[in-house]
Amino acid sequence: QKRIVIWPNLESLWRQSRRDGIYSIPAVLVQAGTVANSLFIGSQADLNIEWEQNRHITWMVDGAHFFSGAFLRQTTSGKSVNFFAPSISYRF
Repeated sequence: QKRIVIWPNLESLWRQSRRDGIYSIPAVLVQAGTVANSLFIGSQADLNIEWEQNRHITWMVDGAHFFSGAFLRQTTSGKSVNFFAPSISYRF
């Protein structure tokens, strides 16, 4: 059975407090928060598409655009970024 699934998504990211920073895994500080007043980090729009070609093969693509918010514009270059990730899954 062939099927296509599409997942649109929109997220907004905020700091918990003015002292909060941005962290990566495992809780490593990436951007200190004490140098900026804004709580708004940014927004991300995603579109994920999955096509199940047959019971063994599934094709997937994930595309996203991150819109930098005021916090990132105050503490970094503030550039927005794109993300694209195609993948194939084989099920035995």
